[in-house]
Amino acid sequence: MKLIWHIIRKDIARDRWALLLWAALFVAQVGLGLVLLRETGNDRDFPMKLQLASIGLVFAEFLVGYVLVVRLVHADPLFGTDMFWATRPISRGRLLAAKAGAAVLVFGLLPVLLLAPWWLWCGFTVRDLCWTAVETFGWQLLMIAPAFLLATLTNELARALMWTILLFIGAMFWTVFFANTIKTSRDPDEPMAVYNGIIYTRLWLSAVLLVVFSAAIAAHHYLTGRFVRSVALTVTGTGVVVAAGLYAPWDWHQVFRDLPQPGTPAEIAAALPALKAKAGVSMPSPYQIKRPDRRVDELSLSTEVYFDGLPGETSIETGRGRLAWRWPDGTVVKRNSYGSTTGRMFAEKMLRREFALAEPVPDTETTAYHKERADKLAARLAKTSPSQRRTSRPPAQPGLRMLLHSQVPEALLKRGLAESPAFEATLDCAMSRPVILTELPLQAGEQGGMDSTVVRVQWLSEFVKEPENKDRVLWLLVTAPSRWQTGLWAVNALARDWMNPGRGEAWVINRTNGDCFRSGNYSLQSTQVVLVAGVALSWNNARIRASMVARNGVLVDRDPQWVEHSSLVLVAEEVVARFPTTVRTDRQEFKPSFYVELRPGAAPASDTP
Repeated sequence: MKLIWHIIRKDIARDRWALLLWAALFVAQVGLGLVLLRETGNDRDFPMKLQLASIGLVFAEFLVGYVLVVRLVHADPLFGTDMFWATRPISRGRLLAAKAGAAVLVFGLLPVLLLAPWWLWCGFTVRDLCWTAVETFGWQLLMIAPAFLLATLTNELARALMWTILLFIGAMFWTVFFANTIKTSRDPDEPMAVYNGIIYTRLWLSAVLLVVFSAAIAAHHYLTGRFVRSVALTVTGTGVVVAAGLYAPWDWHQVFRDLPQPGTPAEIAAALPALKAKAGVSMPSPYQIKRPDRRVDELSLSTEVYFDGLPGETSIETGRGRLAWRWPDGTVVKRNSYGSTTGRMFAEKMLRREFALAEPVPDTETTAYHKERADKLAARLAKTSPSQRRTSRPPAQPGLRMLLHSQVPEALLKRGLAESPAFEATLDCAMSRPVILTELPLQAGEQGGMDSTVVRVQWLSEFVKEPENKDRVLWLLVTAPSRWQTGLWAVNALARDWMNPGRGEAWVINRTNGDCFRSGNYSLQSTQVVLVAGVALSWNNARIRASMVARNGVLVDRDPQWVEHSSLVLVAEEVVARFPTTVRTDRQEFKPSFYVELRPGAAPASDTP
């Protein structure tokens, strides 16, 4: 063991200055993150410039690390005329242990140690700290493994780099072929989310096989010294990796998605069997949505689904589902649905309970003021053309309603109005409940959070809409683990099961008069988000104001000192369960819309993919 550590120390001392330069690249990333924590969000260009600088540092880390791994192995080559280790009592197994140990410790674990203070500064919990460390170590392995293998099969840096360039060119050709396969090989009857999940699985499988094969072949060459056999194994392993990336038929994306997620609480798991889902009516939009990627004869359709038996203050969200309408003559129309939710309607109830807020007393003058305005609006609408009015939806059924949005042929709508088809929806659902993330005063510089998500009030300004109506604009900086959005675990980046992970709501509460209202949303997929060293930084703005009352025909603040008496409460959506469900009905009811009634002469519905 002492001999192994002696070899490791010798290799580190040989390239100590280059290793310090390489480690400084990770420290520089942390420096960029600390600079971004001071940004208010006003300047949209500056964070994007630092994002490009961070990407440049990542490329530099991989390139410099790759060369240093090759130099680490070449310090004691396996063949050639300068095999000094062969003249000493060093076995091939000990040399392998020393080189592999040095590669893992220096190039795998050292980046984790360098970035860990940054993660702790951003409020990561132990769980997220561990999973982010696993992700960082995994990315480093993708750099270490091929570099170690090529260095094992060569004895000069120039030769290793030459083979690296050739493999890089081959990888580019594989990428082009891979992208072309994505465009041409998809079954039109296959849900896009499932197909993208297969692509995600292929990439994961290729990456794992690359690391495993590289490690196994390098170990074989160290232990046996059979150069020709090792080269043959390398060619075979490369073919297997390429084939797995192009043709693997499995879809494991949900396994990868759920792996770093906390388990389902016991009380939620016990309540899931009682959850019931049933279909409501389908109603088309009154206007055609014209998009270049949609067929001209396709319209937007909203199909109701009602959920009964939800435990506690929970709601349901779906990613992309699969819908099918079937008529007795065998005609089938299949379509994907887009992400939807039952509506997050329990946050206010929870906040009033947790903060003991009194229910506001209705104001007679304010009620009369709003009724007068509503009556005037209704009178104006009554004078407009019927083509400017949307058809109202039928009364809601018991349970929480979700709308499944899809693009369907116009012929399906016409036939559905004349003859009710059987309906089936296969949905991948996520159950969530609101949790209080933090409560902050309405002033810049405040921060708080929980569960690895930290919210900072960066900037507070006054927005004068009218002389008697002064709103405030709050800029919030949200930091959280970037694995929710990108990285080894972020299936959303490709499979797009969920449209917007890592989101929540900003509420303003006033304990003086019982005000409780939502002022905006925050999200890790806002228009201004930067990813730095495992952390996602997202700037979000919320417009806040007091509740208004009518006095002498003018709206004024209910509490003139509402800023001093109010606080900002961030509410997060905690995912407590993920599960599939199927909704079926023998007779799906369609409701007409103005648009379909005006479009005569559509072709009958067909087996359209």
